[in-house]
Amino acid sequence: MIQAGPSVHERNTMTDKKNPFEIVAKRQEGLYDACVQANLTLDSHESDLYIKDCPKARELLEQYGKSYYVFKSQVDGQLWLDVPFAYLPFWKKAAGQ
Repeated sequence: MIQAGPSVHERNTMTDKKNPFEIVAKRQEGLYDACVQANLTLDSHESDLYIKDCPKARELLEQYGKSYYVFKSQVDGQLWLDVPFAYLPFWKKAAGQ
């Protein structure tokens, strides 16, 4: 029995596959870069971006439509905003960039 190779459509989709980490990194660029340009105080844990709470930080989060959690830091006693999966350097490293 002769088996046919992949169809033209299957071959096209095989070559079009993107690294999922690159896709996530691209989605996070705007917010992270805006925070850096605004000179906000940033920190992180794994892929989560931490931004020290201030009016500009909340304005940017609203502008980019990001969800976040507010927490009180045990280190400095200040309020910080935890933006899940938004720490761009984590995603760039995962994507091999």
